[in-house]
Amino acid sequence: MLDEAENGEIALRMFTAGGPYDLVLMDVQMPVMDGYEATAAMRAWERERGATPTPILAFTAHALPEEIRRSLDAGCSDHLTKPVRRATLLRAVERHAGARPGAGPAPGTEIRIRLDESLRELAPGYLDNRRNDLPRLATALAGGDWEALRVLGHNVKGTGAGYGFEAITRIGAALETAAKEGDAGRIGEQLAELTHFLASVVLEFDP
Repeated sequence: MLDEAENGEIALRMFTAGGPYDLVLMDVQMPVMDGYEATAAMRAWERERGATPTPILAFTAHALPEEIRRSLDAGCSDHLTKPVRRATLLRAVERHAGARPGAGPAPGTEIRIRLDESLRELAPGYLDNRRNDLPRLATALAGGDWEALRVLGHNVKGTGAGYGFEAITRIGAALETAAKEGDAGRIGEQLAELTHFLASVVLEFDP
């Protein structure tokens, strides 16, 4: 069953009174109470009751890293840039709605990566360098600089797996391909995924 709310205040009321919901699609630019405030209130309500976090997908027209960070800081599980393609939405729903008890980590929790002890001194610096790439990627996307995006994607693709980050290699490959095709929407999706990964990753090391 699908419930629809006209603004964030109504969405919060429905969430706290009518749940539990399998998934929330949150437009962050809503009247009365915006999506950021509504999401933060939903997360607070869940914490008070010890409830399993419900996947909340932010919908926004903005793909800049600071906007993605704002969505994640509010408690959103993912950040989707409008216009959202059907395939993109279905992938996000599958990725998050499938993360129910018994099916893997709850949405909004850390992404734990286990690495060899030999990478203890190197991996954190590598992740910091990728975080420094985020504003460069956003600037290149805003300016339609496909060549810069292709080069950055290629570099990320070629280094991630070597440090134990297969997800970064996969994202880099997708960025490189999307840049070659001039697909701004796909680049925005990958930028959001990379931002989410870098904000959520927690490193563990084998002795």
